[in-house]
Amino acid sequence: MLDRLRTAENEQGVRTWLASPKVRPVAIDNGILTLECPTALFQYTIRDRYAKPLATIASTILGVAITEVQCRVSGTALREHETRLGQPIAVAATATPTRQGGRSFGHGFKLLENFVVGHCNRLAFDSVKRILDDPRHPVNPLFIHGASGLGKTHLEQGLALAFKERYPMAKV
Repeated sequence: MLDRLRTAENEQGVRTWLASPKVRPVAIDNGILTLECPTALFQYTIRDRYAKPLATIASTILGVAITEVQCRVSGTALREHETRLGQPIAVAATATPTRQGGRSFGHGFKLLENFVVGHCNRLAFDSVKRILDDPRHPVNPLFIHGASGLGKTHLEQGLALAFKERYPMAKV
């Protein structure tokens, strides 16, 4: 199914969100394909980006009418994900947001400390650091553009959290 879903434009996204061993099919019942996911972020992304085309492909391959693809976050999957990360995730196995720094952030929010800097994202990371050091820097506002899986969302979420922590009175 994943091979049929892949295109040149979504190869990285399919690899990240669906081909991960963290995502596994668990049931087909009354035309609903249920996938188990490690976090609510996986759940949301799969539902938002891949559910409809995945249902169509699954119907064709399985010969059964699949009308919907649902994702669920189980406690087991969440604990396995925490173990892989080496740190506990401070939310329940649902999409319940946590409170950090007076703001409400969804499950799986990324921190700058965990960002992996490479040749493809060094400029964006350095720009984020400059904004944190001096919000009046000429790179603010920052426009980030790139292919899927290069860290745009991670940088944006990390910047928002770090900025709010460093400048608590700022509107983020």
